[in-house]
Amino acid sequence: MKVYVMRHGQTDWNGLHRVQGQTNVPLNDTGRQEAQKAALRLADVALGHVYCSELLRARETAEIVSGGQRHGGVACVPVACLNEQHFGRFEGVDSRDAELQRMRGKLCRRYEGGGESYFDVAARVYPFLDWLKTQPDDSVLLVTHNGILRVIANYFLDFENDEFVSFGMDNCEVRCFEL
Repeated sequence: MKVYVMRHGQTDWNGLHRVQGQTNVPLNDTGRQEAQKAALRLADVALGHVYCSELLRARETAEIVSGGQRHGGVACVPVACLNEQHFGRFEGVDSRDAELQRMRGKLCRRYEGGGESYFDVAARVYPFLDWLKTQPDDSVLLVTHNGILRVIANYFLDFENDEFVSFGMDNCEVRCFEL
């Protein structure tokens, strides 16, 4: 099974370098255009299923991309395990904040203020990927967020700590893994 993974399109907060986490920020016009271009790039991929985060920016991206499928469109299924990591008190903070950058290297630590650790995120994402292995051999698209994509990529690539922390994908970038 091929697992295509994609980051949501741009939001106003991306341009402001603000940590979005589980804050429900919508796509901006650029993000919608990015999603339409991604739909064209994926138009010939025979997707059996499209799963996305429940958050608006990922859902909207997934709906644009799946509606662009030449095989009649594929329904998007929002799943909570693909929601972005909760960054606690850092949500809305500038992503270049020095304290936030120090926290990113602490894989086991939960973000203060109700946030999640990377281990918490992996505990909800890995079972979903394991479940996908039990499904028919259709290709799937997962539309989600940078933090979740970091965990998904680690599932397949088995990063060292520094590789894990530095991994990132651009808005509407698509990568493919074999499950």
